[in-house]
Amino acid sequence: MQHRLVVDMRLAGITSIEEANAFLATYPDKHNEGFTVESERKASLKDIAKKTKKGREGENPCKTSS
Repeated sequence: MQHRLVVDMRLAGITSIEEANAFLATYPDKHNEGFTVESERKASLKDIAKKTKKGREGENPCKTSS
């Protein structure tokens, strides 16, 4: 991201510290949009873990099977 930031600032015509600060306020969100993917899974991993844990009440998750 560091290399890309300099390039994007040049392309945006940033010429002052004030302009750079304003640009940086929105840059991470704009940058991250290019890497965002909609999940195919509707439930969160936290919800899935809760359901799995309910089925294993009393088991020690750190204990290995012999």
